[in-house]
Amino acid sequence: MAHRTTPGGGLGRDLRFAWRLTLKHPLFSALIVLSLTLGIGANTAIFSLLHSTLLRPLPVGSPEQLVVLSNPGVSGRWTGSQTGERSLLSFPEYEFLAENTDVFSGLMASQSNSNSLEIRLEGSTAAPERIRTRMVSASYFSVLGVSPLLGRTFSQESREEPWVVLSHSYWQRRFGLDPSVVGRTLLIGDTAFAIVGVMGPEFFGETVSNTPDMWIPLKTQPLILPGRDYLNVRPNPAEKVMFLHVFGRLKPGVDMAAASSQVNVLFDQLLESEAGTALSGESRTRFLNQDIRMREGGRGVSSFRSSFSQPLFILMGGVGLILLLACSNVATLLLARATVRERELGVRLAIGASRRLLVRQMLTESLFLSLSGGLLGIAFSVWAGGALLRMVLPGPSSLAPSWRPDLTVLAFTAAVSVLTGVLFGLVPAYRSLRADVSTALRQGRVAGRAGHQRLGKALVSVQVALSLLLLIGAGLFFSTLANLEQQSLGFDREKLLVMSVDPRPAGYDTERNQLLYRRIQERLEAIPSIQDVTLSDNGLLSGSQTGDRLWVEGFSSPDGENARGANYDHVGPGYFESLRIPIVAGRGILEQDDSGAPYVAVINQAMAKFFFGESDPLGKRIRVVYANESFPDYTIVGVVKDVKANDLREEPSRRFYVSVHQPNHPRDFAYWIVRTRGRTADSAQAMRAAVAEIDPNLKLGTVRQLDELVVSQLGQERLIARLSSAFGIVALLLAAVGLYGLMSYSVARRTNEIGIRMAIGARSRDVAAMVLRESLILTAIGSAVGLPLAYAGSLLISGFLFGVSAQDPLITAVALSLLAFTALSAALVPALRASRVSPLKALRSG
Repeated sequence: MAHRTTPGGGLGRDLRFAWRLTLKHPLFSALIVLSLTLGIGANTAIFSLLHSTLLRPLPVGSPEQLVVLSNPGVSGRWTGSQTGERSLLSFPEYEFLAENTDVFSGLMASQSNSNSLEIRLEGSTAAPERIRTRMVSASYFSVLGVSPLLGRTFSQESREEPWVVLSHSYWQRRFGLDPSVVGRTLLIGDTAFAIVGVMGPEFFGETVSNTPDMWIPLKTQPLILPGRDYLNVRPNPAEKVMFLHVFGRLKPGVDMAAASSQVNVLFDQLLESEAGTALSGESRTRFLNQDIRMREGGRGVSSFRSSFSQPLFILMGGVGLILLLACSNVATLLLARATVRERELGVRLAIGASRRLLVRQMLTESLFLSLSGGLLGIAFSVWAGGALLRMVLPGPSSLAPSWRPDLTVLAFTAAVSVLTGVLFGLVPAYRSLRADVSTALRQGRVAGRAGHQRLGKALVSVQVALSLLLLIGAGLFFSTLANLEQQSLGFDREKLLVMSVDPRPAGYDTERNQLLYRRIQERLEAIPSIQDVTLSDNGLLSGSQTGDRLWVEGFSSPDGENARGANYDHVGPGYFESLRIPIVAGRGILEQDDSGAPYVAVINQAMAKFFFGESDPLGKRIRVVYANESFPDYTIVGVVKDVKANDLREEPSRRFYVSVHQPNHPRDFAYWIVRTRGRTADSAQAMRAAVAEIDPNLKLGTVRQLDELVVSQLGQERLIARLSSAFGIVALLLAAVGLYGLMSYSVARRTNEIGIRMAIGARSRDVAAMVLRESLILTAIGSAVGLPLAYAGSLLISGFLFGVSAQDPLITAVALSLLAFTALSAALVPALRASRVSPLKALRSG
């Protein structure tokens, strides 16, 4: 009679047996746990980041009540006018809505991007420290429903006071969690700001992936950004400064539709009031064609989401395939082991073990291994997630404290682990139910059922197919990254340095800027290590872009309009010569193109083709059409080749260039571009020193090599290329493990057959070749299945590719070669083991 145990004791006994079995077969157990660690850990890491960036609510009070009136995927500062959906709001617009709406219990505004400012502690002799700040309205913290850890936050009475609230991370980093920091004074420029509070560690603000070091009242903008006016109504309503995200907290019982309706009615009234008599005709119509699209605000805002949501979903699909590979490995290995254990199960049934007990034990063993893999997978995900975060966001980020697995992620991991254990423990358990005692006892070595072997081979073929899919995907992504990095931008980028100069905080106006720019030009040209010097309003690959509608002499569009848009830039003398941009007709911008007439412009080939076709554009006039303002005519004096000055993926777009000394708008900011002769690091230091000699109060940006700017634009592509390559390597390893496991157990199962073959004359190399050939056949079958899958997958990601065909034959050939090499390597040890089988021992064991 079988020994009966209590359920608890039975479970404990099963766990002890599973542990002993793990120790008895360490290689087998290690292969299963390693497979699951990689599969579950990679999924946990990607899901954690996906959850943190796209799904997790803000750590604020009742986030479901928040709505955002601006576009949560936009950041920066726009000056001018916008048609259609408003991306960001101006400060006067925010104040008007805050004073006139009654559907919100509160409305708050925050700067959509952070400022990099130099600060120092009052009384300290240490060098100034550069930190990230964000300007927010006085209602910011109260609308979000958060309280400080120390001190207090802003209030309506303090909205113009020079006060700051510190983030917890900055308090820890700079002040070592000193509680006496409240009340101390910081200097920003010449203004003293009092520290009034410190936020808790869980609060990072409303912007995911961009945590400021401190928050500053919006009303103090003139103090921290002197020379600029972001707060007041502009004389021309089409020149407003839009830079704010605006959040509202809905009153109880008010839904989003009702709130949106009231907000847009008020917004239309405001636009009508602003337009007044200043705008008329088409300019007025375009200005009034604006609206606010309200969205749920509980997950905050983030330009990171728009940049990385697609790559993260692509990567989630990739790690899903990795998990399938890992599960397929587990299934293959468990099936193989179950075949070998049929005799053991028969013996246990013969001595009285119940089939129910055997099923429970099989499931316990499988769950033990899968949960072990899940626990190690969580540990792996902590490391992998940190590395992933550094790939995505090289600087400080609000994700740093919050990306790690939380209850949601742990529940996801637990569910995957349990599902894997149950699903792939069922087959051995089912086999124990069907075990025939007499047959099992008669067999000294189990041959195994042909159906089970076919299932194992099918699983290995599936692994090969998925591996091929991931390898081809990795090749396509890496080719895309390489093509983007190495492509021609239309100019020579070798030894180019870019430095931004902002004269406004130092008190320069537009008229003084012209003299300042000439002095900087002369001073930089005098540096021996610098070969060429020029400047640009928008710079190169800076993310800054200027565009307007144009009147073009002799042009009429098919829809009857005589105005179409184009981007443009204000550049210095010798701009095209310094960047080595070929001039195909006419001339470039010269030193004599100063502030007086005639005003000249140089257009690119795309603009020449669009507006003038095959006719000669030289001598034709163009004019910016902007609201009701009057701008001068520019005479086209040259045509240059198209360049990629703003985006590495951009197609040639219409663009023209005018002299920085002949602006159609006052220009108060410039990027200086130099080409060096020697080491760029020495030239960068000399550039900063030269400008500081002219005026030490000038605000200078970081001097960066153009290659650094290229790298900074490829965050998405680099992330996907690196991780897809890692996925490809992991897929190869898992496929190798699967093949190794299947071939090893196949050799063990066929020992008797191999002995007979060798006894009747088969040579060792023939036996080894037989095993290797079987491995290659499985690889070929998997590849035949994987190629159509890879083709379909490449079509899904074709929009992400650049400069490479979705069906690139070289990438496919390399992937197939890697798979074949992996298959041969995985089968080599089992093949050698088979070739060394002793015919006499094999026949005796049969």
